[in-house]
Amino acid sequence: MAVMWWWLGAALVVALVVVGVAGWWRASHADARRDAPSDKGERREFWVAHADRLRGLPRFQRLVAQRLRWGRLTLVGLAVAAVGAGLLGARVVGVSNDDELMRNRDVMLCLDVSASMAPVDTSVVRSYQRISGKLDTDRLGLVAFDSSAVVLFPLTSDAGFVQAHLSDAATRVGDIDHEPIAGTRIAGLGSSLVGDGLASCTSRFDQLDQPRSRTIVLATDGLVSGQAVYSITQAADAARSKGIMVFVVAPDNDDADALATLRAAAQATGGQLLTISPGRTTNTNAVTSAVQAQQRRAIRAANPRRSFDRPEFGAALVCVGLALVTLARWRQRP
Repeated sequence: MAVMWWWLGAALVVALVVVGVAGWWRASHADARRDAPSDKGERREFWVAHADRLRGLPRFQRLVAQRLRWGRLTLVGLAVAAVGAGLLGARVVGVSNDDELMRNRDVMLCLDVSASMAPVDTSVVRSYQRISGKLDTDRLGLVAFDSSAVVLFPLTSDAGFVQAHLSDAATRVGDIDHEPIAGTRIAGLGSSLVGDGLASCTSRFDQLDQPRSRTIVLATDGLVSGQAVYSITQAADAARSKGIMVFVVAPDNDDADALATLRAAAQATGGQLLTISPGRTTNTNAVTSAVQAQQRRAIRAANPRRSFDRPEFGAALVCVGLALVTLARWRQRP
């Protein structure tokens, strides 16, 4: 918590105190002038016989005590409202490294739909659905690739749209042997060009001039067949140069070299390799935790201190103070 204009709040409180003191001084001097002798030597006062008996009456004493009590409450209410007005004038702000309302994560889901990934693609899409459920306030997109890459849906923050298209993707990859996803297989280029697929996913991010955290969740087995433009290492270097973290979800197979290459590529960008078995979903907690941690780093890198107004305390004091004054004045009515 911090105060932007403490001097303005202090000046406002002092001004209200001065006004209150001036009002009290004027009222007291008005009473003195009323009691002072007139030009003719007469005092402007009324004499009441047996006033001491009147003051001794229990009813009179209760009325006087009640009037004093509500008068004190009025004074307390005015003081509370004055302090609240001072806080509003001083502009109390909260200071944090994370803007509480900021949602600036971009996650691109990058799916290898080659024949060798068919046994696990359905499980991968289920993992994607779990990730999107945990990051439902962020922008997500989906790219499928084999020898060529196609965008199944671009980056969007519409959680319902994302879930609907991921469900559709799960149905499509379940029948991929019979009906490949249109645009992902081009004759003569080869199959499972992982480097080109990762490079294509890297190019799908927009708003590169904004301090957003960017993550690619790449599902592939790393088995390349054909002549790719980018190697996996080159594509990972391109992602790292743009500040994009790459997580790899790979089937748990016996190809140690392919897994080692994928692991090294992911770690070079700050990500890691997760394995998945056919029919099972991988542990997505590591992915979502890392994405959230990357967002915090991106925010701190862009602006180490963010401030946001916190007027609720001052406004609450003003409301409470005015409510007390209103209640006291209402109870003081004859």
